[in-house]
Amino acid sequence: MNSLNTINMKNLSLIISAGMLLLFFPKKTIQAQTTTSLSTPFIQVTGKGRVLIVPDEILFSYTITNSNEDLKVARSENNMTSLKSINYLKGLGIPDRHIQTQYVAISPVRHNHQAPITGFRATQTINVCIDDLPTYEKIVDAFLDLGVNQINNPSFRSTSLAAKTIEAEELALLNAKEQAERMAKTLGMRVGLPLQIIDQGARQPKSNNNAYGSGSAGSSGNLEESIALGESPIHASVTVVFSLLKE
Repeated sequence: MNSLNTINMKNLSLIISAGMLLLFFPKKTIQAQTTTSLSTPFIQVTGKGRVLIVPDEILFSYTITNSNEDLKVARSENNMTSLKSINYLKGLGIPDRHIQTQYVAISPVRHNHQAPITGFRATQTINVCIDDLPTYEKIVDAFLDLGVNQINNPSFRSTSLAAKTIEAEELALLNAKEQAERMAKTLGMRVGLPLQIIDQGARQPKSNNNAYGSGSAGSSGNLEESIALGESPIHASVTVVFSLLKE
């Protein structure tokens, strides 16, 4: 009976030991089996693509602020300046869809938080999108006379961003194939079909904010400076696994 218990204990010890091995080393074993089970030679490369894009749209916003002891007067003056500025923009041929009110607010005016109300402040911010740099400079000059208080930083974007991004990705794929073919030829082999394609994504240009026109429209010293739109790069990266074939 004791010998039977001894055998059982030995078997139990072996089972526990085997279980511990499976517990602590499953990933390495599976990984090794997966690696050795690959029968098709392959090569993995990362291709890069880069294209330049020129902004063709300018986005900016402007703010109108009026203060008065009488709330109705503050609102009336604010609405009048807003209407004048919008009519001016439309007179330049800017379509309605490119002129959008972003923010409207009425707030009391106090010398401090505990002081009584001495008046009211009406504020309105309007977004504009244009496709012509000289038009922007003309707007800035005109808004000085229309009573616009602040022209906020413009940003630049391109309507061909999506197409240029696809172009960069295509260049990245071609670059990956060229690399694979060059290395395969050195090894006396040739490239077969792609087994896997991993899109690493495209880095698009950041919105190009410029200090031009920032701050108070009446006091900014940058309003008469020119803007250089320049070119912005789009970078794309793809990792491709190609099968390798004998020549």
